[in-house]
This record gives sequence, C-alpha cells and structure tokens, in this order.
Amino acid sequence: MVFISAIGADVDSESPVLRAKGRAEIEIREHMPSAVIIRPSDVFSRQGSKYNCFLRSMGMRMQERTIIVYPEMLSRVSYPVYCHDIGTAVTAALRDPSCHGKTFELGGRQRLTYSEAIRFVAGIIRAPADTYRVPYPIAKAWGGFTEATRWQTPCPKDWFVRMQYNSIPNESNRDDIYGWEDLGIDKRNLILMEEIAPDALFNWSRLKGRHALDGGLLQDSKLVW
Repeated sequence: MVFISAIGADVDSESPVLRAKGRAEIEIREHMPSAVIIRPSDVFSRQGSKYNCFLRSMGMRMQERTIIVYPEMLSRVSYPVYCHDIGTAVTAALRDPSCHGKTFELGGRQRLTYSEAIRFVAGIIRAPADTYRVPYPIAKAWGGFTEATRWQTPCPKDWFVRMQYNSIPNESNRDDIYGWEDLGIDKRNLILMEEIAPDALFNWSRLKGRHALDGGLLQDSKLVW
C-alpha cells in the first residue's frame, strides 16, 4: 500500500488538512507497518482539477484579478513536483521491497517562493501579478467567508493556513525520511514546471473562457530569476 500524504503532515498542525494527513499516517503505520508513505511538495499537472493543481489553482486566482496574500506567505518556499513523477515514485516503491515501511518526502528540481510563482504564472497568462496584502487573521477570515459563500473556492481558509509552512523535502534532515535516490530515481530526470505550465494554463484558461491565451506565445515561457 502507498499513502499519498503531504510535506508538513502533523497531528499538531494548525491546518486541518495537515492534521488529518498526520493522523492518517499514524493509523496506517499502526495497522499496516509495511505501507509506504509519500509526502510530495506542491503538485502540478497538465490537466485535472483547478482546485488542487499548484499551477491551475494559481491561474484561477489570477482570473479573479487580485490575489489576496499576507506578507509572510510571499516568501514561502516549495519544490513543485509533477504528478506523473509522483506516479513513477509510487510504482518504484511498490516494486522495491526495501522501500516498504518507509516515508518519502519528494519535491521537484526547482526551488520556488510563492512570490516567484505568482510572477511566473502572470507572465504566461499575460495577467498582472497584482496582490492585495492583508494581515494573516484577515486572510484566514476571507478564506472562511469564501468557503461559506461559494461551493468551491481556490482560496479556502485552510489554504491560507498551510501557506504559513514551507514545503521543503526533509528540511530537518531526518535519517528516517527518504528521497528520490532511495527510490532509484535520478532527480535530474524530473519534469520541470516550465515544461508543463504553458499547456496546463492554456487548457485551463480555454475551459474558463476568459483571458484567452495565444498558444504560440506560450512556447517562449521560461522560469528565470
């Protein structure tokens, strides 16, 4: 069995999502010690839900003209990872008995702050990288309001809470947390976000029906900072 958790999963986290994943990890370890736990950093995909893909959810926030942030979240660091690479990791873990019972924290090849991510996505969809900065308690209250008034929202309360925490694989250098090399996967072969982002955001924007994108222009997008 492989359980997909998240970096930062902790029963003591302020985030309900990370608390739930932390509790699930404990239960799984108790009842199935040989299970593999994979904690990815922020996950991006070419298609899929615009509510749980790192790139597409950000595109949706930008479609709403202004991204509400609290200042600390702009410096939040993550290592966005492609969903197919996580799938490769799952396959490798299931096939290799030496991986059973271990916990892996996996991120992509690029270190990215949230501020850099905003600028990158804004450059692709040709939208202004506008942010409206508010204190953390107000951002959380706004997230709670959008949850109460909208069926689905790209900015739920828990998202603002989770943005307090970096998403860095094995940031504390623990010996019992494993990485790509322990799965026999060369990190240099991981898909870069810039390879997927133009298609991901183009497809999503086309479905959304606003800010139509020119597919030819997107071919020149690069992550540069």
